[in-house]
Amino acid sequence: ILPAKWIRKLVTEYSDENNLMVCSSTTSHTKTNFDVIQAIDWLYSSSLARGGVGLNKIVGCFGNNFSIRKSTFDQLGGYRKIQFTVTEDFSLMKAVDEIENKDANKNDNAGNIRYLCDVDALV
Repeated sequence: ILPAKWIRKLVTEYSDENNLMVCSSTTSHTKTNFDVIQAIDWLYSSSLARGGVGLNKIVGCFGNNFSIRKSTFDQLGGYRKIQFTVTEDFSLMKAVDEIENKDANKNDNAGNIRYLCDVDALV
């Protein structure tokens, strides 16, 4: 079950027209030792991803908790124009970053990708 404020939290970020993609973390319920290890791994991965965006470097996102501006998705040509990979979420994030770099004429610019650290944005 999604948090009551989840969609509102993500959508609110698009009030800034510069935001092209919004990402957040994924949590898990731990019942087994494997679940605990996976939860630690996800926390670590999420921390790296958030830190990377903060430093204008894309590292990744969780495919079950991100959104993209429709006009940006259309500009990219959707998933059909992105080379197949098992990490489509990261490939899409990379493509958004490349649009930004082309438009802004900058290198390693993840400035239009938001990575939220907010309990209301967790899935």
